Amino acid sequence: MLVKIIALGLSPAIWKNVFHHLRNSLPDHPFAAGIFSSAEEMEFLTREFFPHHWRREQIDLLLCEAGTGSNWHKRLAFLREVIAEQSAPPVALVLTLSTLEHGIKQLIQAEAPVQLQLDNQSRFTVSDPAFIVRRFPREFPRVQVDGHIRALRLRNQSGRSSEVTPSALPPGSLIGFSEIESVVGAGEALPPADWLKATLRAEKIRLPRNGSPGLIRETNGIFLCPGIPITRVTGASLGGIAFPYLLDLGQLSTGSRQFSAVRDAVRRAGNRHSRQWRETTARTRLAEAKADLPIVCGGGLPLVRETFAALLKDHGFQRCSTLASPAEGTFREPALLLQVGAWDGAEPGAQVEEPHLVPLADELLPLFAPLDGVIEWQALPYRPYTATAAPLTPESFAEQLEQLAARRRKARDGLSMAEKRGLLLEQELQVLGAAKDKLAELLEARAALQVWTGALPRGVRQAVVFSHDQEEAGAVMQALAGIAKKRWFDLSPYRDADTLRTLSLDPLRNYLDGGVMVITSTSRERLKRLQEQVAADIAEVTRGLAECRSALRFYDEEQGRIAAGTEALARQWVHDALADWLEQNMAALLERLDALRNRHERRWFSRALISRVVIISSRGENRAALLGACRELFPGLNEEHSRVVPYEYEPLDVLPAEDRKAARDAEGAAAVSREALQAKLDDALVERNRILFENYLNVVTADLEELRADLVLIEQRREPAFAIVEHLRRRLPALEDTPVIVILPDYWAPEDDQPLPWHHTRVVSLRRLGALTTEECTKHLRALYSA
Repeated sequence: MLVKIIALGLSPAIWKNVFHHLRNSLPDHPFAAGIFSSAEEMEFLTREFFPHHWRREQIDLLLCEAGTGSNWHKRLAFLREVIAEQSAPPVALVLTLSTLEHGIKQLIQAEAPVQLQLDNQSRFTVSDPAFIVRRFPREFPRVQVDGHIRALRLRNQSGRSSEVTPSALPPGSLIGFSEIESVVGAGEALPPADWLKATLRAEKIRLPRNGSPGLIRETNGIFLCPGIPITRVTGASLGGIAFPYLLDLGQLSTGSRQFSAVRDAVRRAGNRHSRQWRETTARTRLAEAKADLPIVCGGGLPLVRETFAALLKDHGFQRCSTLASPAEGTFREPALLLQVGAWDGAEPGAQVEEPHLVPLADELLPLFAPLDGVIEWQALPYRPYTATAAPLTPESFAEQLEQLAARRRKARDGLSMAEKRGLLLEQELQVLGAAKDKLAELLEARAALQVWTGALPRGVRQAVVFSHDQEEAGAVMQALAGIAKKRWFDLSPYRDADTLRTLSLDPLRNYLDGGVMVITSTSRERLKRLQEQVAADIAEVTRGLAECRSALRFYDEEQGRIAAGTEALARQWVHDALADWLEQNMAALLERLDALRNRHERRWFSRALISRVVIISSRGENRAALLGACRELFPGLNEEHSRVVPYEYEPLDVLPAEDRKAARDAEGAAAVSREALQAKLDDALVERNRILFENYLNVVTADLEELRADLVLIEQRREPAFAIVEHLRRRLPALEDTPVIVILPDYWAPEDDQPLPWHHTRVVSLRRLGALTTEECTKHLRALYSA
């Protein structure tokens, strides 16, 4: 893909020569260059192109001519802004020099100090041009001079001198003898030339004829340095700007280490963009397939087919459906049919468009073997699955099954105990109820027993005496001496509810005919106490029965919860097993979809079927390029019935200068802050672009309303392009289902696992600087028509 380069300074002719040599060295890595040489072009670059266009274009390399004076400082200030943009990957800065040696020496003289980077990645700070040499003398001895230096008196730019110790010098520093006023040795301060002679005499060393231009501070001491070989310099840092690459304009060939480094930087940028283009294109194609290609999960296992379809939808496939058994003529377009189980009924009959069948039942059924014997999972209905726990493993599945089994046993035992206790309590309640009724008959009914008061009413011919005590009953019987027929009924056998149940007054009813039944006060009190006890027992048994019924409801509901838990566990097992299978086999599934794509796109994007084309481009020259590509690609193109929308829309990155000035003047003496003013300018820019785009959409609508076409080509930036597609799909019924190709000037792909937002839409990602060509359009559009 296209590598984008910005060039600052020099004339277009010189820059074109540079790019000519780069293009010859990199025939497989196309690049485009923006050249800014004149003052007007530099003004446009720094005020208009940067930062809005800069961010969008994603510049790879910036070549800057080295210079001096105010223009050079302005360029360095601009480069600091570029570096502050924090682009990823960062822009590679290249410093161009008329000749390498002369150019570096000029930099050192103009910008003191300058840090140079060598081909071994070492860095040295240089402030003396004498350190730049053509080559490093091989015979130069390595001489450490720490013992001969106590301090160095250095000249600064103001002409004054300052004294530094060797330990105060940072490693990597190069100090030329021309910068040293004197060297303080063991006893006295000597001029650099005299100090050097004394040191060499003391060390018994002879230097080559060229001698040593100065000293180098390394991590382990100070050494004599013959200079830096110019051919090994690959980068420089000056004015706070690091240039990783240097370019000798006099050596534009692979024999130059510096030219080769720049060429390799362009190649790496091209390779990086090729990878990014392939990745985004692959993601876009997958997103297009997820939006357009129908996938049907079929078979007689409702839980499996519905779960499989839900998982595919989670992966972004929009056109997923299920089918228990297809009827004849069900399939009317190319589709991928995943058969996950035997059909419910007969095999599918003849179809309008035979689906691409993938039998998966034999592969999937073994995944569900752990469910056999646990639950009738084949008939389980589907429920939407919400992941609330970690995916199941065979161990966790077995553990949860055992927990459910333990709960099932406990519920079964609890239910049995509650049922048995309930039966006993119901029987006890029946006995107590009979006793309660009998006592009520004796003590509370209209014909209840009368309490013996010592005398009977007149005319009584017979009587029955109820008493627990024989002596008490005998005393009453004596008092009834005048009664011919009398009887004692012994109450002592009836001590509790069980015995009271057997008490019957029926044999004694005849005594009420001209007679009475009486009870002693003592016995009545005993029966009252027994009645109270029976009532208390009834209340206690009733509470026990309520507890039993509550326990029965609990254990019955617990059995329901256990059954639901078992079903949920089975559903989770099916879900997790299918999710794992899908993750492992997604690549194979996508291969099937690629095969299906060719069949599907013959219907929607067939070159032979396209006759009427609509072109919506960003600029006039691109309209001609797109129309030329259509002539090349579509043999049946009818230009008379095709349509090219003439209106050009280009959103503003900044307000025009007169509008900005008007906004500032409108604030007048309000003295608003700079941030508030910028916010107003930003809002005005948004509003201006909104109006511009609405006007653009109005033109598009007026041109295309009721127009029918076989293909719509949209070449625009991402935001307006997508807004136009949305507008076509929603507001123009005639173009609602028309195939659309969107050509973007940058990389774009939907988020992972997301489908394309629109059906029958294809996206081409370009990386370009400037107008399109017919060849470029034809190349990228042809890639969409592999079918």
